[in-house]
Amino acid sequence: MFNGDTLTGIIDLYYACNAPLLYDLAVMVNDWCRVHHDNPAQIEFDQQRIDEMVSAYQTQRSLTEEEQEVWPAALRLAALRFFVSRLKDKHIPREGEMTQIKDPEVFKRVLTLHRSI
Repeated sequence: MFNGDTLTGIIDLYYACNAPLLYDLAVMVNDWCRVHHDNPAQIEFDQQRIDEMVSAYQTQRSLTEEEQEVWPAALRLAALRFFVSRLKDKHIPREGEMTQIKDPEVFKRVLTLHRSI
């Protein structure tokens, strides 16, 4: 969350403090490190952003060897979770809630990209 150009809060950390911390880092990378194009079908990541985010994270908590080994799987899991969540919301919207239905195809493409790496 931003107020102008100032970062004022971080959201999307669904499992912070009660699940693998690596998952939350993968969620942020999948969202914050994508290059946003006019063509939503084009999915690309900015490797410099990824490197900077992971580096900044590690100034507070170093990734274990095991976490480094499963990093690609964590990125896929995070993409899968958001794809399925958005797919569910699109096809089974909740009544009476003011929710924004987001396009599940975005994270389907992110998942597909991570599977090819």
